[in-house]
Amino acid sequence: MYQLSFYNYYVNNGDRTIYFNSISGQIFSVSEQEHIFLQNQFNDLISFELEYNSVFKKFVDWEFITDMERDQKDVIRLINHKKVFLDKTYRLVINPTLECNFRCWYCYEDHVAGKMNEETIEKIKKHVKLMIKEERISGLLLDWFGGEPLLYFDEIIVPLSEQLRDIMTENGLPFFTQATTN
Repeated sequence: MYQLSFYNYYVNNGDRTIYFNSISGQIFSVSEQEHIFLQNQFNDLISFELEYNSVFKKFVDWEFITDMERDQKDVIRLINHKKVFLDKTYRLVINPTLECNFRCWYCYEDHVAGKMNEETIEKIKKHVKLMIKEERISGLLLDWFGGEPLLYFDEIIVPLSEQLRDIMTENGLPFFTQATTN
């Protein structure tokens, strides 16, 4: 026996309806007429399977339709566990400076003057290479933080980001970067 997934979403977008299943990530759009047809089929899954078997199987593959014995919450838990325990993307937060260009009334930092030196930059590159070799990370998310990290954008952020990107590329691994800034 089959049932519709609890994780199906249908969003009206003008003359089309977007179908999305948040377990499989499958997304597509249909015309208004196709949407009405599909919703009618979803009301009688047994007839849908018998009359339109190949289409029905696609909806099963895309997880819009699922076996009633399959616990969808367990599927979500498994996906979550995989993301938490199997994702070896390494997140490295770097403060190139504690200086800031604002003096927000709520800030508790002293905003000590100074910036990251060349020795620290070399140690960061060495550390990332070690993480690739020893920890077998699957990617690098470089997160710039600070006081105001963009104060040293051209001097530190751009060159170090490019160097770390190149190290990751040489090892066939993805590189991502982001910054928390005011």
